[in-house]
Amino acid sequence: MSATDGLCCCEYENLDGERSHILACCCDCDALDQIVDRCFKCEKIPDGMVQRFFNTLNDRCRFPGICGKGAVRMNLDIIVPCCFVVAKNNTHDRVDDILSQEIAEKDVTWVDSRPIKDGKLKIWCENCHFKKPARSGHCNICNACISVRDHHCVWIDCCIGSHNHRSFIITMALFLFCGFYGFHLTMTTVCTPEMYLGWFLFPSDCRFLYIDFQTAVSFVAACYTLMASMLMMCNFIYQIVLISQNTTSQEFHQASRRGLRTKCFTVKNNIHNNGFIKNWIAFIFTRREDTGNIP
Repeated sequence: MSATDGLCCCEYENLDGERSHILACCCDCDALDQIVDRCFKCEKIPDGMVQRFFNTLNDRCRFPGICGKGAVRMNLDIIVPCCFVVAKNNTHDRVDDILSQEIAEKDVTWVDSRPIKDGKLKIWCENCHFKKPARSGHCNICNACISVRDHHCVWIDCCIGSHNHRSFIITMALFLFCGFYGFHLTMTTVCTPEMYLGWFLFPSDCRFLYIDFQTAVSFVAACYTLMASMLMMCNFIYQIVLISQNTTSQEFHQASRRGLRTKCFTVKNNIHNNGFIKNWIAFIFTRREDTGNIP
């Protein structure tokens, strides 16, 4: 007697020759379990395992039959392979194809954050093993490619990129406000203050700072706060200049190495620069993404 004899409209014989039911289409898929497990472990998924998953999916996609031969399999032989090829090509670009797309240095006329080595623009990341988008950069400390990478901040141990650049600028602004306000408040407290123009209070007589221990400590702490705020102010102004021309620190560094820097803090051939106002509007209200019109 054939195994298909006696099958109801929702039953079928699977790839292992066992009787199964269309309601059990989501049960006991070893290939899917292994793929999910490897994804959580960040391990490479073999092509054979992916193919076994699609074969199982193709076998379980069925609808009830009416001829007494069980559930009928849907014809996914065209749809599934096409989806698989597209997903595979988008996820695992071949290194040879990527390397063949590398542009010679003489043809790179724009400002690019990606380095130029051996006379070519390197668009393949040897550490992350994928094609680096435009305006991205690899961080050796984070061991990852960052979208629209500006720099790696050692104080927060994190890269500054498209996802957190605005938060970084706001944090710097708050640091400067608290630093300068704290310095002014301390100095007008430990020193004899004097009012100017009826609005501005400034320290005037500081001859008796070191008579009291607490006053001396407050004065020294205020001086260190002023020094830290001045250093932060230099970095803040540097960031303001770069944002005004829609340039990152990494792009500015690459432009300096290639001789594209002009007038100290400006770069030429910057295709991302849309003008001062538009650059700031885009920075405040939208998240800067990789530019898609360059390789």
